[in-house]
Amino acid sequence: MIVSSERTRVTRAIGMLQWFTPSRGTATPTDFECGATDAVERFRPMRDPTAQAAVCLRWASEPPASHDTVPLSPRPNERRWWQPNAEVKWRHLIAVTAAASRDFPQDDWIIGQRVRALYDAGERDRALAEARACHAQLWWCAVLEGYVLARNGDLAHAEGAFLRAMSLAPLTVRCEWTDLRLLLQRDEHAAYDATTCDERSALNDRLWWLARPLFRDPSNERRVEHFTRVASIALASALSADHSFDWRLEAGASVWREALVRFGLPTRYPLYGTGVRGTIAGLHGRVTSATAIAPPVRAHAVLPYSEAAIATFAPLSVARDVAVASPADLAVRRAAAGPVAAFPEHFVPRSGLVQLPDRQVAYLRRDSVVEVLVAAPSPSRSSTRTRTFDAELWWSPGPDTAWRIARGEGDAASVLQLRGRVTPDTALLSFEVAAVQSEPAARVRVVSTPPPPLREMPAGEVSISPPILVDASLAYDAGATLAALRPSHRRGDARSIGLYWETYGHQPGDSVTHLIWIERVTPQGRLREIGMALRIATDRNAPVAVRWEEQTPPRTAFIIDGRVPIIGRALAVDVQSLTRGEYRIGVAASVRGRPPVQSSIAFFVD
Repeated sequence: MIVSSERTRVTRAIGMLQWFTPSRGTATPTDFECGATDAVERFRPMRDPTAQAAVCLRWASEPPASHDTVPLSPRPNERRWWQPNAEVKWRHLIAVTAAASRDFPQDDWIIGQRVRALYDAGERDRALAEARACHAQLWWCAVLEGYVLARNGDLAHAEGAFLRAMSLAPLTVRCEWTDLRLLLQRDEHAAYDATTCDERSALNDRLWWLARPLFRDPSNERRVEHFTRVASIALASALSADHSFDWRLEAGASVWREALVRFGLPTRYPLYGTGVRGTIAGLHGRVTSATAIAPPVRAHAVLPYSEAAIATFAPLSVARDVAVASPADLAVRRAAAGPVAAFPEHFVPRSGLVQLPDRQVAYLRRDSVVEVLVAAPSPSRSSTRTRTFDAELWWSPGPDTAWRIARGEGDAASVLQLRGRVTPDTALLSFEVAAVQSEPAARVRVVSTPPPPLREMPAGEVSISPPILVDASLAYDAGATLAALRPSHRRGDARSIGLYWETYGHQPGDSVTHLIWIERVTPQGRLREIGMALRIATDRNAPVAVRWEEQTPPRTAFIIDGRVPIIGRALAVDVQSLTRGEYRIGVAASVRGRPPVQSSIAFFVD
C-alpha cells in the first residue's frame, strides 16, 4: 500500500505537466474515416476490433521527431500558454521521483519513471547516472541504461546494455521483448509463431544480421531502435495515459503499441478523435473523408511519419537460408514509395541511408585465395567533384561476424571500386559508403558465393572466369582493365564495352581457340514468332559470335605463372546496335584434346 501511494504521487506529478490527455469520452460509435491526397491513398488504417480503436498512418514531408521515444510532456524549454509554471512543475516532479526512489530503490516502476522524468527534463547525465546506480531488477536497470544511452546517441554502448538486459531477463520477459512477429510480413507470422522462444533466439539473430543498416557502424542501429521503442512503450504504458497516448486496453493500447513497435514515434504528437464522423482538423490541414472502416470505432489517432523512413528487414525465408536471397530482399527499401503500412516496419537512420542503384561483382581465382572486385556508381546526386566519398567493402558470413576487406575513396563524378579477398563460403558482401555533408550513407548488398581457390583445382583441369565488364578504352591492356570496372551490367550510353576474362590451367604455349558470343534472351512475343515461322520477320534473339585462335597469348595479356597458370585477356566489343532487352555475354576457350570451358553473364540494354 505504501508503494502504491508513492506511485500515485508520481503519477499526479506527471499529470500536472501534461497539457493534453487523450479523450476518454464514450462518444457514440460511428464510422472511422481515413483521408487521401491527390487521389492516391496515403493512409493505411490499423485497428483493434476488441478495443474498437484504430490509427491512421500517413507520410509527412517534415523531418522525423527530435525525440525518439514517447515523452512525458513537452520539454521545459517548450513552455506554452497551456503549460504555465512549467519549470516549477518539472522541479516538483523531479523532487517527487527522487523521494520515491530513495524510499523504494528496488521498485521497477518508480525507478523507471524517475529515469524517464530526468531525461525528459533535460537532465541527461543525471538520468544516466540514476540508471547505472539502479537497485531494481538487474535486467530492468540494464534496460534503463540502454534507453538513456540510445537517446543520447551512444548506440554502441546502448546495444550492449540492451543485450545484457535480455541475457538477465526472466524467460517470459525475454520472450516478449525479443518477439519480432510484428516486424515480419503477415504471411510469415504463422511460421514464426510455430517456433519456440529458444528456437527464435538463433532466428532473431539472423533477422537482425540481415536488418543491420551498415556493417561499418559499431552497432546495429536497427536493433537499438527496436529495443528503444519497446523500452519506451514499457515506460509509457506504466501510466494509464500520458502526453501522447491513452494506454488503457479499452482505449486502444494494443493499436498504439503495434504502431510504435513497427514504425516508431510519429513526427508530431498524435491527433486524437472519438469516432466523430466527417472531416477532422488535423496536424497537416484537414483529413478528408476517403476510406470508411466497419464496424465503427470509438477512438482513433492520426500518426504522421517522416518520408525519410526506410525498411531493412529481410523475409523470414532469407533469414533461414541467405543463399536464396534476391537483390530485392537485401535492398534498402524507401518506405514512402507506398502506403505507410506497405512494409511491416520502418525507421529513420540518424545519418540517412539509401540504396546504391547498381553494382558489378566479380571474382578472380588465385592459388590460395579468391579476390573479389566490386564497382558501384557514386551515390551523389551532384556531378561536381567537391565531395569525397569513403567506401568500404564488408564480408559477413553470419550474425555478429563481419570483416572489412577493402577501403577506398572516390569523388562524386567517379565510379567507386574496391578489391578484397574472401573465402569460398556463402556470405553477405556489403559495399558501403559513409554519409558526407548533405549526402546520406549508401550501400548495396549481394550474397557472395565465390568459386574455390586454384589450389583446390585437380591437376590437369582447366577453367574460365565469367567475363567482367570494364572500360573499353583500356581494353588494350588486360592488366590495367581491372582498375576500371563498369559500375553495372547495363549498357547505359556507351557505344562499346570492354570484356576481361581469365583462363585457369592453359599453358602460355598452348594453341587456344576463343569464342565470344552475345545472345538476346528477352521473349520476342507471339506475333514475331509467327513472323519468323513465315520468314517475314527477323529473329532478334539470334546469337552473334566471334571466334579466333591464338598460338601464344598476345602481348597485352595478363599472365601469372604457377601450378595453375592464369592468363587474362581483354578486348572491346561494339554494342551500340543492340536493341532493348536482356542479353547473355559469354566467353569460351578450348585446347585441342581437351573439352572447352565457357562462362557467361547477364547484360542489359535499357
